[in-house]
Amino acid sequence: MSIKVLHVISGLGLGGAQVCVRQLVENSPEDIESFIFPLRCKDSDMQIKGTVLKHDLKNYSLNKFFAIRSICVDKRIDVIHAHLEKPILGALLMSFAGKVKIVVHEHGPIFGRGFKFFLYRLVLKLFHRRVDKFIAVSKATANKLIDETGTDAPQVEVVYNSVDREVFNADKSKRKQVRDGFGIKENDILIGYAGRLSREKGVDILIEAMQQLVKSCPNCMLLIAGEGAQRQELEESVRRIGMNGKVIFAGPVEDIEQVMGALDIGVVPSRREAFGLTALEMMSMRVPVICSSAGGLAELVCHERTGLVCSENNPDAICKSIKRLIEDSELRNKLADAAYIESEKYSVAEYVKKVEHIYRSLIEER
Repeated sequence: MSIKVLHVISGLGLGGAQVCVRQLVENSPEDIESFIFPLRCKDSDMQIKGTVLKHDLKNYSLNKFFAIRSICVDKRIDVIHAHLEKPILGALLMSFAGKVKIVVHEHGPIFGRGFKFFLYRLVLKLFHRRVDKFIAVSKATANKLIDETGTDAPQVEVVYNSVDREVFNADKSKRKQVRDGFGIKENDILIGYAGRLSREKGVDILIEAMQQLVKSCPNCMLLIAGEGAQRQELEESVRRIGMNGKVIFAGPVEDIEQVMGALDIGVVPSRREAFGLTALEMMSMRVPVICSSAGGLAELVCHERTGLVCSENNPDAICKSIKRLIEDSELRNKLADAAYIESEKYSVAEYVKKVEHIYRSLIEER
């Protein structure tokens, strides 16, 4: 018997949740038919080899939630798999309108700050029993979900994110070409960050660490790949502290694996992090990783075995960790090799298999 799954997501811009949806849709077995309903549609959306149900509804139109119900009826959907806050709200509403099973995939909003995320946690607390299964991207995320919403532990299953090793495959054949494109000299040490530019990602901490670092390592450069609400503030900070020639803002990068392959050291200085997909991708690329101990990062990266985990997430600690790797090539190579081996555990095939098992177990319960 085939299973029809509707993935509801806020949009298909590049992000961790969107990558998860693409992996699930493109790698599911033939008897799982997937549909994707993004609440926002843009020309720049991530391309997915699957059925994307596009629309021209306005951003704040409540008709989007009614559209979910119509899709469920028209496509005879068995499972709604909701990703991120608004889609999860829509899925919870649909739980009152039919017999469809509801899977809520907690990618990290549970850690969010501000009124919007307070409201999100409150809605989950009030209606968590309408959810058939929660998927948490790390143990830290599962614990936060249980603590904040009163969800029963058996209702939550931890399924770590995965990395496509065919893409993030440690092939650094284009390393010199990429570095030349950014004006990076052969003897420059390139430090890198990739991801959203928002306060919780801690890019400002990394920039301050670089300000310290270049005093003793003047051939160090920082490459920041990504976009976000904090970009202008970060660029102004770089100008203010006189680091214009040392920090490169690459913006959103389509072939991010090629940029990662050009790095000497990767840094993930998150203040809050549900999982840490960027760290995993760097590990798969054999890029030595320095990260904070926030959330799922402490589960993913083992200190002094597969990377360096800063006990304190501040400029001084990050600067010291970078200097340590610069000065110790043996440690740098050891960490990169061990991280590459560790990343094998996070295969797309295993990821899809675990989520598939959740779908089947829910359908069997009916």
